Amino acid sequence: MIVCNKAEILDALAATCTLYTIQPVVDETGYSDAPVLLQPVPAAGTAATVDDLLFAAVLKEQLPLISEDRTLLVKAADHGLAYYNALMMLNLLLLRRRLTPAAYSEHARLLQRATRYSAEVQHFGQAVYRQILKQL
Repeated sequence: MIVCNKAEILDALAATCTLYTIQPVVDETGYSDAPVLLQPVPAAGTAATVDDLLFAAVLKEQLPLISEDRTLLVKAADHGLAYYNALMMLNLLLLRRRLTPAAYSEHARLLQRATRYSAEVQHFGQAVYRQILKQL
C-alpha cells in the first residue's frame, strides 16, 4: 500500500480490482482510509510479524499478493500463489486503460523514486509496458 500510495496509483488500483489487507497492515501504514477490504487476521503465535500475518491471510484465502517485499514474493511463488509488485500494478492500470501512456510516465517516475527495483525487474517491467503499448 505504501509504494502504490507514493506512486499515486492506490485509488486507481482499487477502482480496477478489489484490494484486501489485514488490520495490522492498515495500522502499520497509517492509511486508515485506504480503499481496501479487511480480511480476518489468522491466529498466529505472539512472535508473528505483520508480514507473517499478512502472508497467512493471503495463503488461507488463496489471494494474489501485491508486495515490494522480496521475501514475501518468494514465499508466494513457493506456495503457488500469484504475486505482483507495484510496477506490475502500474502496468495493469495501463492495460485496463485506467491510465494513459502520458499519465503512466508520471506515475512510473514517482514509483522509481519510491523503490529500488533491480535492473532485472526494471527491464521486465519495461518489456511488459512495451507489449501493452502494442495492444493499445
